[in-house]
Amino acid sequence: MKISKIDGIGEVIYIKRKNARRISVIIQPYDTIKVSIPKYISYTMAESYILDNRAVITKKMSELNKKIVHFDENTNFTTKWHKLKIEQKKSSYIEYFCEDHTLNINYPLSRNVYEQDIQQIIRKAIIETLRLEAKIYLPERMKQLAQQNNLHFNKIFIKNIKTQWGSCSYNNNINLNLHIMRLPDHLADYVLSHELCHTIHKNHSTYFWKLLSSIMNEDVSKHRYEIKNYSPQLFWFQKNH
Repeated sequence: MKISKIDGIGEVIYIKRKNARRISVIIQPYDTIKVSIPKYISYTMAESYILDNRAVITKKMSELNKKIVHFDENTNFTTKWHKLKIEQKKSSYIEYFCEDHTLNINYPLSRNVYEQDIQQIIRKAIIETLRLEAKIYLPERMKQLAQQNNLHFNKIFIKNIKTQWGSCSYNNNINLNLHIMRLPDHLADYVLSHELCHTIHKNHSTYFWKLLSSIMNEDVSKHRYEIKNYSPQLFWFQKNH
């Protein structure tokens, strides 16, 4: 692994991967840019590739930054059971806690809420709250859907996954993304039902989609399209619970 700083881009981490066939640039919100490179390509060649493609990379970074939410006292954000409340307090530290269905985040009068570390703590507090809610809601809802459709799964694991909403193993263990809690209810049910269908069909064959549509009692093509508007990595304010 190698780390370098590129003007206009910032810190870049280069990682050699055994299975990589080409240079791949990974740009994710709230994260350092990572470059996956094949074993046979040198770090110098990879850095030259980044320099040659700097304009394209900075454009993608700019587009992504426009989608990133910055939280402040006027932010109207809710989880399924909690409302976010951000306040400045006479304190020397940042604190967060849940009380009466409110996620309280307090930061010092001497600080600016938009400072990077404060924004990171706010996101961390929201994720921890989502995790607590997910551990209560998602297993119970999955059991309900399974019983209603005579389907069976083994174990459920709640994780903070960057890309997938969920997955199902060959022995029917199901991983669920805690960010499902931020989806509208019909899309949350779509994700859970999707993974339940994988306990029968381990692929996305015609039979899989027919089973999923029968569970949802409607054509799920609109759900497949709608969920593309949401990302586990990005926060949004709209809630339709």
